[in-house]
Amino acid sequence: MIGASAGGPRAIAVAADPPEGVVAVVALSPARAWDQAPAVVPLLIVADPADSSVDEDRVRAAVDEAPTLVTYVSAPGEGHAQQLLYDVDDGPSKVRSQVMGFVKSLRP
Repeated sequence: MIGASAGGPRAIAVAADPPEGVVAVVALSPARAWDQAPAVVPLLIVADPADSSVDEDRVRAAVDEAPTLVTYVSAPGEGHAQQLLYDVDDGPSKVRSQVMGFVKSLRP
């Protein structure tokens, strides 16, 4: 499952209580605040540290709550939400490559 911006907090909540079939979650630029229990499935959070819609302290707290399951990727200058996945003038999106690496790492 993937959620971006306002969908990011929902994605993070799903990582704490996943329905059947959800084996991992990605949250791109999750909106500022959310209530959550620690993740129980792998969770990748990606955000531009300059993005004012993201509470980086809260993101880091999510990592601290479940350090073996939650990964935070800081993406300076990469934009907000789905923009993180867009190709840029100097080539393919670095974030997209990281997200795809995360997904591929989940394969048996």
